[in-house]
Amino acid sequence: MFGHFLLEQGMELELRADMEDVLDFVDHDIPRFVCGNYGYKISSGKGVIDSGWKLLVKSWDLETSKDLESPVGYIEMNKLDDQTTSFKIPPRVALSFDDGTPSNQDITLFASFIFQTLNSFQERGYIQLPGLLPVE
Repeated sequence: MFGHFLLEQGMELELRADMEDVLDFVDHDIPRFVCGNYGYKISSGKGVIDSGWKLLVKSWDLETSKDLESPVGYIEMNKLDDQTTSFKIPPRVALSFDDGTPSNQDITLFASFIFQTLNSFQERGYIQLPGLLPVE
């Protein structure tokens, strides 16, 4: 399953966008992502304005509004120059909150989050893909 590969490898890109535009993606696009009965949100983070950010991504149940116990993962963003931003979602299996074998739900939510992120980047013109990726 490709989801396992993403869990082990994560994703790292150089986006044709400045940091402000990528932060706009985080604020406006991620809250609209949905996978089954779950949504995504940024839970906490740390950073230096216009330089670099590290953000925690969490899932929540759309019906009960409760956060899932295990976070989806992290986003790391760093300004490379005025027109390029590094965007990384580290491998989930290497993160300290991943204390065991991920469930099928963890894998699905992680993979869907990455695919929706890539699709949004393509729609915004930050990257080029041959087409849209399936999100569920």
